[in-house]
Amino acid sequence: MVDPAQRRTWVRWVQEAYAVSERTACAAGGVARSSVRYASVAAPQEPLRQRLRVT
Repeated sequence: MVDPAQRRTWVRWVQEAYAVSERTACAAGGVARSSVRYASVAAPQEPLRQRLRVT
């Protein structure tokens, strides 16, 4: 299974390597364009993550 970050990386690579549009690259790999354009708006909450790792 490939995670969304790897899909985004693959689409960007295809765009650069073959000089194609985002739409074409997504269609070639069967990747949804919405997942390529997704940007998280959630706060990173790093202090909470560190606290959870310690316990």
